Amino acid sequence: MKYFILLNLFPCEIVDIIYNFIIKDLSEKKIRRCIINYITKKDILYKSIDYLLYSKHFICLEYISYFGFIMNTNYNNILYKNSFWHYYLNIFSIKLMGLYNNIYIINNYNNSKIIKKQYKMLVKIWYKLCKKFDMYLKIGIYKNNNISKRDYYFINSIRAKDFEINNFSKFATSPQILLHSNYPIDQSLSIDIISLMSDVNMGLVS
Repeated sequence: MKYFILLNLFPCEIVDIIYNFIIKDLSEKKIRRCIINYITKKDILYKSIDYLLYSKHFICLEYISYFGFIMNTNYNNILYKNSFWHYYLNIFSIKLMGLYNNIYIINNYNNSKIIKKQYKMLVKIWYKLCKKFDMYLKIGIYKNNNISKRDYYFINSIRAKDFEINNFSKFATSPQILLHSNYPIDQSLSIDIISLMSDVNMGLVS
């Protein structure tokens, strides 16, 4: 209907040409937009993996923005099956535990308030991703605040949505993501699988 007025100005053949040109142009723009969106999503995801696997106890707003983007983006569940996110979030958990130890136990950052704030942002994003993908966790929790006693117990399986996590201070070990809500994922296996997937997608493995 919005092209009907053109019939009063041009012959039907010209209106048909104009209409087809507009439809084709819109389709090409949509395809370009989809391609750019796909490349952006993939690029950010694999930059985040590179950070989780290879960056040594380092936090910056750039990487936080990557994880925030991933949290707010829907990825193709055929290319990235639920098992991918199990391994991904398990590595993320390991990373957060290492960061916690360096920030709060070893104090490599001299009690930097900025670093602590950025760390809490990462924990918040990780927890939201766990809820988004409906993860189950195995958690080792200290029985009291005196961590030198190393006295803790395990919750063998709990849904992330049912256990709010704001920091890792009460955890004796990094929370483990569970497959099928029961089976803990081996940490080295998570690293091997995500490393391989990253190499394949970056074209390093054929």
